[in-house]
Amino acid sequence: MLFRRRTNSIIIVGIFLLWILFLFSIIARQDVKLISTNGLIHPEPEKVLQLKHEIQNDSPSDHINQSNVYNSLFQEYDIDVLLSLDSGQKCELYFKTLYSLDPNWNFDPNDKLSLKGFNSPEFNQFRKEKGKSKSLKSIQAEFSQTQLEENQQKVRDILSNFRIFNKCYIGTTSTNQLSWHPKSWLASLFEEKSTQSFLKGTHTFEKRFYPWLSGESPTYEDWSGVVHFDVPYSASPYNNPYWLNRFQNKFKGRGIVLTIGNQHVDSLIRLIRVLRALKNQYPIQIFVDEDFSQEAKDKIVDAARSNFTELPPSFDKVFDILGEDYINPEKGLPPQDIWFVNIKNTIVPSYWSLFKGFNKKLLANIFNSFEEYMLLDSDSVILENPEFFFNIKEYKQTGAYFFKDRSWDNRTQSSINFFKSLGPCLIDSVIFDIPMMTNHTLNREFFKGFKHYMESGLVLMDKKRHFNSILMMLQLSFFEPVDKNVYGEKEYFWLGMAFNGDESYEFEPNFAAAIGNFTDTNNSIKEVCSAHPAHLSAHDGHLLWINSGFQFCHRDDKGIIDYKTEASHGDRFSSDPDKLKIFYESLLRPNNGIIPPISLESTSSNGPTSGWSQDFRYCARKLYCAHSSIGNKDKPILGQVITFNDTSKNLMTYFGEIWMG
Repeated sequence: MLFRRRTNSIIIVGIFLLWILFLFSIIARQDVKLISTNGLIHPEPEKVLQLKHEIQNDSPSDHINQSNVYNSLFQEYDIDVLLSLDSGQKCELYFKTLYSLDPNWNFDPNDKLSLKGFNSPEFNQFRKEKGKSKSLKSIQAEFSQTQLEENQQKVRDILSNFRIFNKCYIGTTSTNQLSWHPKSWLASLFEEKSTQSFLKGTHTFEKRFYPWLSGESPTYEDWSGVVHFDVPYSASPYNNPYWLNRFQNKFKGRGIVLTIGNQHVDSLIRLIRVLRALKNQYPIQIFVDEDFSQEAKDKIVDAARSNFTELPPSFDKVFDILGEDYINPEKGLPPQDIWFVNIKNTIVPSYWSLFKGFNKKLLANIFNSFEEYMLLDSDSVILENPEFFFNIKEYKQTGAYFFKDRSWDNRTQSSINFFKSLGPCLIDSVIFDIPMMTNHTLNREFFKGFKHYMESGLVLMDKKRHFNSILMMLQLSFFEPVDKNVYGEKEYFWLGMAFNGDESYEFEPNFAAAIGNFTDTNNSIKEVCSAHPAHLSAHDGHLLWINSGFQFCHRDDKGIIDYKTEASHGDRFSSDPDKLKIFYESLLRPNNGIIPPISLESTSSNGPTSGWSQDFRYCARKLYCAHSSIGNKDKPILGQVITFNDTSKNLMTYFGEIWMG
């Protein structure tokens, strides 16, 4: 009997314990039902060990480059605790920490972290402290390096916040929105009412990162004058608290994108003629300012829509190549679907001044309505149908395809180190699964000392795949320490991707070429001088596109050439100003091209020391000469010499005459 009672007691206690375990399991399930269904991130074990070692020893390596938010997190939480969170929890904790460090945190693009010039009082004081033993040039270099180092951590912090916010809440891979569970264990960490309010409405933080965004779409005006106040023919409304996500959901199709002002109308009309000759079928969105004239619009629409039946005499030589059905007997070459895009209402007025010049292209990157697009300069001339470019294998694989600039001019080591420090750090990789930069980026010549790397006259992008990186491209332009170390916007495309942890991009392997004619056919070292960066396919060597139009000197239409002075030099071109003007305005008819050898440190006693040289005397300082080899003639470093065949020359002449009109 006693045994039975004891047995019953044990059974009751067991049932009670099972009931307690069941209750705990419910609580546990409630606790883990937090923000995201994305699951846990499983970083590479060796990276975790490395991160733990460096945190424990308080000896961060150069590639950690951690932000101040991370510093605060590691003071409060063990790394294993952070790794145990799912992606949504990590996002929540990161921005709660940022908010707790500074409840008023926001990014102000007008605070550009300005650099001091060599005429500033700061430089004069710096020079005084260095004494008279150093040269002015060395003091200037040291001053520039000091300024980069002083701003380095500030830029790192802001970029880290950008990429983590975008990773967490913007784009197709983001957690998108928070689902706040007050009874979760993480919620208990955030007892303050103000913090809970912040976390319940984290989408309001979008305005702190993108204060220049008004929340209004651009206007899109079709060629007939009909204005759309939202993305035309967009999908049904998308329920998401973030404006950028709602806007991104409206992208559709492929197209061509340009940014122009009234001064670019003539070159754009020439390009439209070429696009018609290439039988382009994609819509063209042209980003214009509010003051873009109606007269200019009418000229562009006329060039795009009027009958185009008269072809130049050179068509006879390419008729067999282009085919019998090349032209419609009645309407001629196909009309183009033209759109004018105005983004004024999309930008908060106090930030309009930030988006001038090159930066307009970065806005066009974001606000064109296409999923995939070809971004062109108005003076670029493509020599293949746009469909050809979208079908480039490397573009289809990565969704981002770029072209290289002339391989010349040097970058300082301090500039190289500065840019290396701006990419995702080890902590970004381990905690948020944001990849660090690899040799795919770091082995490029930009990081070996080239001042110029990318040529942005033609860019191919899949915006659906790379929207967050496209946002990063624009954000980079707000920092003067970055802006002063690149020319224009061109390096922002690929650096913006790499700094965002996105290395899904490729470059055409060839650097830009000079195309024209040999200066001296008898010289074993060939030279071609040209004002046109030209881009030849590494796959088969044919010419894909050129920049700066089809006239020999594109600077002529800007009215800045002093023909009398340039003709007076006399040793390269005509010494007669009138003949020089005629030559500059004539159609470029290249027989040859040169892609110079790549070297930054060549020395020579009897040959060129650089693949490029600039002849400042001609074409308003825009004449660049490419050399077929550098170094000593007995051990030269060779480039590529191209001789165009008759078919190539006939096609270039035909499209050139179309461009010339």
